[in-house]
Amino acid sequence: MNQSIRPMIVTLGDRYGIGPEIVARTFTDKGAPVEGGIVILGDWDVFRDAAARCGGSRELPRISRLSECCADGVRFLDLPFDAPVGPLGKVSREAGAESLAVLDWLTEAARKREIAGAVYGPLNKQAMRDAGHPSGDELEYIMKNMPQCADAGEINALEGMWTARVTSHIPLRDVADAISADGIRRAAKLLANTMIAAGIQAPKICAAGLNPHAGEQGVFGREEIDVIAPAIAAMREDGFDIIGPIPADTVFAQARAQGANGILTMYHDQGQIALKLIGLGRSVTLIGGLAVPFATPGHGTAFDIVGQGVARLDGLREALALCRKISRNVT
Repeated sequence: MNQSIRPMIVTLGDRYGIGPEIVARTFTDKGAPVEGGIVILGDWDVFRDAAARCGGSRELPRISRLSECCADGVRFLDLPFDAPVGPLGKVSREAGAESLAVLDWLTEAARKREIAGAVYGPLNKQAMRDAGHPSGDELEYIMKNMPQCADAGEINALEGMWTARVTSHIPLRDVADAISADGIRRAAKLLANTMIAAGIQAPKICAAGLNPHAGEQGVFGREEIDVIAPAIAAMREDGFDIIGPIPADTVFAQARAQGANGILTMYHDQGQIALKLIGLGRSVTLIGGLAVPFATPGHGTAFDIVGQGVARLDGLREALALCRKISRNVT
């Protein structure tokens, strides 16, 4: 294909969740965005069903291969999969297998630098686990397919606030043992570099502690004294604008008060609970550290509301805007 035309890919996500309908509502409405060379990837029958349910009025041209994409407008690349279109709102091994096949397609295209980036619709971890991916974690699956991106990791963004975490989808009982100076440095560096790629020239990061009150000088745990504080001090010596450890229950408030735009948490829910309280459905999950940006709306498959036409579109639109911004800064 013409390497000067590298489209942004948007996928439908789990076929039985809200992904197909939020993609259809975003791109088949008369006022939908058409700029920038977008290719929607997925099963045409699933997309057509979702578009019919949401009353979409715009017909999208279909293509059979990526080389047929154009520098502007929206095209649909049909990737048929042998699974029924409905019923909706269920965990399905077949849908999980399709999700893994789409991730295979995306990572291969990214390795070949055939795409500018990818916004993938919400995936269901249980479905992917049932399909044979033991952890059900798409980050782990993507990294397995792209071993050259060993330092990739999940980053969340909402309204100018960015978060990254030292540990992610692991049991809470394992978190303390998984905290290390190297892990803190990798996560903070990934966060800073991704923010820079998104146009933030001087990232300022607040790092959370692990224990209540950030350990209270060792009264409630020594991880802050033995691991977290020394790692942060070493990073400051290397030129990072980072402070901490700050008690996790005040780290977001302190970040806002001090003009910080990045927060480093020690585990998943430290950041996710706060972000989803601020703007459930509007945040973006970005996989930083890849050759091209991958992002997804910061919400799940929402089986409980699928088919009702009430799912928010903000997360998908923000993910697309963020991927476009980063792709312009990635050579």
